[in-house]
Amino acid sequence: MPEGAKVSLDRLDSTGAGTNEVDLTRVAPVKGEMNMKSSIAMTTDANGVKMPMTMDMDLNLQISGGK
Repeated sequence: MPEGAKVSLDRLDSTGAGTNEVDLTRVAPVKGEMNMKSSIAMTTDANGVKMPMTMDMDLNLQISGGK
């Protein structure tokens, strides 16, 4: 990005849910799942040139480990 460029966050929507199974004798969860949807809109202004950008993301995270 050029020096002095600015980014404005125009919109951020995010929803999600998940579960974790935790064994307190272990560092990380032994089992889990998370689903998340995010939508972001932003505008970059670099030297008077404005560029709108959008990003949509669907995330599914699954954790599994031995007991």
